[in-house]
This record gives sequence, structure tokens and C-alpha cells, in this order.
Amino acid sequence: MNGRLLLVAGILAFSFQQADAAVVLCAKPNKHGNFSTTVKIRTTACKPSETQLDPGALGLQGPTGVTGAEGPQGPTGAPGAQGFVGPQGPTGPTGP
Repeated sequence: MNGRLLLVAGILAFSFQQADAAVVLCAKPNKHGNFSTTVKIRTTACKPSETQLDPGALGLQGPTGVTGAEGPQGPTGAPGAQGFVGPQGPTGPTGP
């Protein structure tokens, strides 16, 4: 059992390092509401009969790291569409 947890933790550590591959942990609850000992690692989402597990709640995720340096500003985007005309404002005071 301890070997399996270590194997899962190793696979997760490797999987979370892959920037383009998000993974989720899934387990199937039994009729008593407990989970089976099988944990599936999926690259999309859990199946409808499965529940997504929280890696932090399982102790598989460490604390948040320090904030990195701010990146360079991106290019200016395309101009947006013209907005709607607002309502007529109140009449101003009469001039001299």
C-alpha cells in the first residue's frame, strides 16, 4: 500500500511538471460513500461515475511558492467595437 502511494506521488510530481498536460485524480465511490483504493490519473476530466480528488487534501501538493517577477507587457490588442450612445444628460445652467 505504501509503495502504491509512493508510485502515485511520483507520477503526479512528474505530471504536474508538464506545463501543457493538466491531469486530474479520479476515484469511484462505493455504495457506502467511501472510495475504492484505485485512483485514476486522467488528462481531461473524471468520468460521470467518478469523483475528482483534491491533491492538496491528500497531502500531494505543497504550499504555494513565492510570486515570480512580472513579465513583459504584451502587444496592444485590436480596437474594440463602438459602444452604445449614452442617455441625454441634464440641461446645464444658462450662460451670461
